[in-house]
Amino acid sequence: MDRPSEITKRIKCGSCEVVGLGRSNFALIDYLLSVGAGRIVARDKVTPPVQTVERYSARGVVFQCGEHYLDGIGSADSVIFRTPVIRPDIEAFTNAIRLGAILTSEIELFMLVCPCPIVGVTGSDGKTTTTTIIHKLLSECGTAFIGGNIGVSPFVSFEKMKKADICVLELSSFQLQEITTAPDIAVLTNISPNHLNWHIDLDEYATAKSRIYGNGCKRLVVNADNAASLELLKSHPTSAEPVVFSMEKCYEELKELAPDAKAYLYLQDGSITVHTDREFPILAKTDIKLAGAHNVANYMAAIGATLGMVSREAVCKTAVQFGGVEHRLELFRELDGVKYYNSSIDTSPSRTIAALSAFSIKPIIICGGSDKHISFEPLALELCKRAKAIVLTGQTAPAILAALKACPALDDELVIVTEGNFKSAVLAASRIAVSGDVVLLSPACASFDAFKDFEARGRAFKEIINSL
Repeated sequence: MDRPSEITKRIKCGSCEVVGLGRSNFALIDYLLSVGAGRIVARDKVTPPVQTVERYSARGVVFQCGEHYLDGIGSADSVIFRTPVIRPDIEAFTNAIRLGAILTSEIELFMLVCPCPIVGVTGSDGKTTTTTIIHKLLSECGTAFIGGNIGVSPFVSFEKMKKADICVLELSSFQLQEITTAPDIAVLTNISPNHLNWHIDLDEYATAKSRIYGNGCKRLVVNADNAASLELLKSHPTSAEPVVFSMEKCYEELKELAPDAKAYLYLQDGSITVHTDREFPILAKTDIKLAGAHNVANYMAAIGATLGMVSREAVCKTAVQFGGVEHRLELFRELDGVKYYNSSIDTSPSRTIAALSAFSIKPIIICGGSDKHISFEPLALELCKRAKAIVLTGQTAPAILAALKACPALDDELVIVTEGNFKSAVLAASRIAVSGDVVLLSPACASFDAFKDFEARGRAFKEIINSL
């Protein structure tokens, strides 16, 4: 079966089953309606607002909501668009596939029909910042669009896109899980254990990431400092042209590691330096407004993705002006000499470890949230070495506390506080702080034990602090 042509054929002549009715899939439904899709069935456990149901029902969309929202899904001529939060191997989907249905997603369809080149970014850490930097760089030199896991469906801007434009997509492992096409340029920032409450194991998680450089990918930008990414390339090789970057290795080491790479990016004399057929500095580290060594790596990835498309001047202009994305080491208030940083996006231990390394002083850190079944042992070691005080809250507070107590680097003088709810934790951190301190929300965990998402958690943090 020619999957791409069969998907587009069934959209017109068969049945479209849209599972999950968040913002992205309503943008997908709008697209399906605009191209004259046949029967569209919108399915979700939660019924959308009455006005929304009425508006789409008037355009021919059939809603099936409630506990039995997946009943009767799938047929020999249907295409099912899965929301990323639902695994593709649930019984309802596997039964539908046996009947002849095709299981796909909003992202795969977009990549099939997008009129312009696509840059896709994935990884365990740094996806959103790298995606945003790439979008800003490309916008300096032409028309660029942004979408995907960053929070907006690329179909929102689909009608405006032209062949000469470019679209940048942030792609999660959930979105990549079963796609069979790939962006023109792929960026793999790194791989570390994440989302193991959703994925069967780390191998499945990594394999999902590898799909970003699958069929159709022409350039792969990869982090040569991340052993897991290099191992993934060995187990899932690609014909895409490699571009490698490193914060730790020199040109000679990178050349030996990846002799066939198109370009190498590394640090030399305090600058991000590129070596293609010759060597030239691109960006001084001191010109990067974003704090933290990990953001130097994010710029390396972005420069690698946009080589040949943007000027050095565009890179320098973006670096000195771009202060970061909300919820990512976001300095939002200074009160009585205390600086408050919101890094609610830090939903894994590796992200929190990176956030800790961004500060020259030891912060008072708020950690804890819902469990993703990731070990806290490496985090505990860094907290013991780098934190002035630790305030724990949420479902994972006992597990983090146990890891801290078991850590050989634990100092008896390190202040560790456990609070029963998020607001109490924030207020406890503010009480500990004195002038000159940093209070950092970097949970190392997901937010679903207390909040809808990490953004809601970050907003709550800012509201509490801003009310002081």
